[in-house]
Amino acid sequence: MPRCEIRYRDSKIRDLIRAHADEITEAIAAATTTTDRTGTVDPSYVKLELTHAPDDINVRDISISLSARALPGRMGREREIARATRAAFVAATGGHYSVGVWVVLSEHSTYREYTPE
Repeated sequence: MPRCEIRYRDSKIRDLIRAHADEITEAIAAATTTTDRTGTVDPSYVKLELTHAPDDINVRDISISLSARALPGRMGREREIARATRAAFVAATGGHYSVGVWVVLSEHSTYREYTPE
């Protein structure tokens, strides 16, 4: 289940993202879907989390951190996934805002615990 943490600077951006949420989640689902049977992503499973960015932190108008499981079909495709995600947000906001996307692929089921020696 891909998860997008979205920080925005202006409430107009939030309203545009909400208005185009279906198109955005469809684009992210398509970008993160892989050719193997385990990699098909339904747009309803893409989670968008919107947070207003305080003025005193250095972020773009829209800063996105996209997290998804590191499936074999996604590995090495981070740039493609980031570009497709960015394109969806640029289209949703009319290209009037700067957009930065970071893609984090990780193995969510991995857990490690270290015992001091």
